[in-house]
Amino acid sequence: MRFSDLPSPARRAYQAAKRRDRLRQTLLSKAEFVDLWEISEGRCQLSGIPFSSEEERYASSTGYSRLSSRPWEPSLDQITPGLGYHRENVRLVCKCVNIGKNGYSDETFLKWVKSVAARS
Repeated sequence: MRFSDLPSPARRAYQAAKRRDRLRQTLLSKAEFVDLWEISEGRCQLSGIPFSSEEERYASSTGYSRLSSRPWEPSLDQITPGLGYHRENVRLVCKCVNIGKNGYSDETFLKWVKSVAARS
C-alpha cells in the first residue's frame, strides 16, 4: 500500500502531525506511517475502537466552539509526550483519545478512563 492509497482521514492525521512537528522534524516517514496504518487494522491502538468519520454535531446554543467534530478519526499519538514522532514512540489512536490523553502518560490517562468508566 502507498500513502496515496490510505483513506483521507489517515492522510489528514499524518499531515496534522507534520504541522505540529515542523520545528523538531522528528516525524516518521510516509512509508513508516503506512506500516503503522496497516498494523492498526483500522482501529485505535489504545482503545480498539474502529476508526470512522462519524460526525458529532452540536446546536449553536450549546456554546461549543466546534459545532461539529469527528472524534473517531485517526490521530497520531506520541506514546511518551515530548519525545517526538519517531516510529518507536507513535501509534494511531482515535482523535478523542489523543485529545483526552493530551500530553499525559498512558498511566495517567488510563487511571482517568477507568475512574470515569467505574462511575458510569
